[in-house]
Amino acid sequence: MRSIIVTLFALFSVTSILWGQSVRHSHSLSYSSLSPLAVNGEQGVSAPFAGRCGEYLIVAGGCNFPDIPAAEGGKKVFYNHVYAYKYPFDEAQQWIRVGSISRSIAYGASVSVDDGMVLIGGTDGERSRTEVMFLQYDGSRLQHKILPSLPKGLDNFGASYDGRYIYVAGGASDGEPSLNVYRWAYPNGASWEEVARMPGVARLQPSCVVQKNRGVPYFYIMGGFCPASASQEGIAHADSYALNLMDMKWHRIPKISVAGKERALVGAAGVALNTDQIAFIGGVDKTIFEDAINAGIQKKKALLVNDSAKVKQIDERTAAYMFHPASWYKFNDQVLVYNTQNGHWDTISQSSKLARAGAAVVSFGDSWVVVDGESKPGIRSSDVTLISFDQP
Repeated sequence: MRSIIVTLFALFSVTSILWGQSVRHSHSLSYSSLSPLAVNGEQGVSAPFAGRCGEYLIVAGGCNFPDIPAAEGGKKVFYNHVYAYKYPFDEAQQWIRVGSISRSIAYGASVSVDDGMVLIGGTDGERSRTEVMFLQYDGSRLQHKILPSLPKGLDNFGASYDGRYIYVAGGASDGEPSLNVYRWAYPNGASWEEVARMPGVARLQPSCVVQKNRGVPYFYIMGGFCPASASQEGIAHADSYALNLMDMKWHRIPKISVAGKERALVGAAGVALNTDQIAFIGGVDKTIFEDAINAGIQKKKALLVNDSAKVKQIDERTAAYMFHPASWYKFNDQVLVYNTQNGHWDTISQSSKLARAGAAVVSFGDSWVVVDGESKPGIRSSDVTLISFDQP
């Protein structure tokens, strides 16, 4: 039982999120498929680093189950490959492998900066990493530069860049949830500094975005999940927090609720939509995910009261969990939008191409690109989707 639940924690990742400042106010979106990104055969990766380097969309690292499927106990493999795709995007164009990063890694965070992208933390499957690296690619040469390390190893966390500082929050350090919020002054800061601690309980895989509310910059830490413990059920958070970057005070965000239903942001990616809205793409279904991560503690409670029927039901549900068709998991196929000024949640578009968890989402020009991720737990997608803003 424990191995199945631990696997569930690792299946989804929001840490491969990139933030870009789109100024589009039109919410009419269209979707098209670009060349797939497969690292072996037809399988893509989940939880890669991704960002923009000049004219190129860059994707690095990530992980999958190349030999034996996760549902059958397969071993997860981590990668150090770096791939490039040139803008303007053309569906006939192919991904090019342009080099490697120094370590096979996934579940870190990455941000695009003016002259390249920054790769932060992650895990190699054995421990949380502290390394931070700058990548730059000009079409002929991939360049690396080592940056100041994190104060501690982190994976499954979120990150965002406000033009001055790179902020990171949430996640875990060698299995222990982290409540630290760190920042580093890009590009010449001497070291990372802790600026706050998150309120409440753990938030693994939060979606993090710097966005303004009436002109004031906030670091939004949206959703994520708190794993189950020996005595407490886990939760996929429907609430969120925002850190005012002027006075460093926390503000609680209204629960994510659309059409009367609470939603989760686990395995989702966030991008700035315009000056006062944040869009979220992909992610898991709150109810189904919570049922999965709480199977162990529910079984423990049933055993304590000798409820053999309940124990049998939980065992059967757990055994079947990884074998359902993709549609059963109800991954989010809508673009969710949060308005920072009025606290309102809404949806602006819907497409089956978005129903993935752990995908990288990169703002690029007047479009977003959704890369790989999972179509269901343990099954990596190689799909690459271009989301374009239609002209009004």
